[in-house]
Amino acid sequence: MEAACKDDGVGTIGSLASALSVSVYTFQDAESGEPQWVKWDGQSLADRVLFLGQPGSFAMDAAQFGMSGRGCAYFVDRSLLYGGIWSKMVVVRCRLFRYNFHNGRSELVEQLLEDWNDTACMWLSPQPAISPTEV
Repeated sequence: MEAACKDDGVGTIGSLASALSVSVYTFQDAESGEPQWVKWDGQSLADRVLFLGQPGSFAMDAAQFGMSGRGCAYFVDRSLLYGGIWSKMVVVRCRLFRYNFHNGRSELVEQLLEDWNDTACMWLSPQPAISPTEV
């Protein structure tokens, strides 16, 4: 996801966050026999956390990993910031946002370091500890 905005210190972060939204679609067989993309109800994601990025995205059961923020999606926004009218310098800022499927709002989680200024974003997830079963 990319967005261009001017960071002039007049609430642009808040207006950017309020303008961002996430829609989830699923590929389903239609009655006509032709598969089609259908918008998925965000409420059905109430116990999930989505991590959206490129080259990969995934969903996790929030409770399994002890996460309190359920029913949300995390994503990085790369915004082009311009230095002003007379400046031709463009700075790319990377920011981590969280979209809440319950209330339909996005919020800034963190301004990322300059090292995150890359087109690809890879999420790392811990492997869950699975106890062996006994028969």
